[in-house]
Amino acid sequence: MYDYKENNNQKKVDEYRKNIIEIKEKLAALFKEMEHINKQQEDLKDEKGEYPIIDELKVYIKPYEELWNLFAEYKEKFEEAW
Repeated sequence: MYDYKENNNQKKVDEYRKNIIEIKEKLAALFKEMEHINKQQEDLKDEKGEYPIIDELKVYIKPYEELWNLFAEYKEKFEEAW
């Protein structure tokens, strides 16, 4: 049987959630930089660059964010019940 108390590690959960937030902040900064570069290219009448990896990374991180947020919610409710 799974021993919840033995395998519970709030520090790890918090660390994963913090990492996800940091990744999302970095992606937002990259997106802003991309917009700035595209604006400069537009001003120079140059072709806008495409950076599909930024959007791909946003999609890629979403399931992990949902997973760890769901786990944290479950953990809170589980502890309240006990």
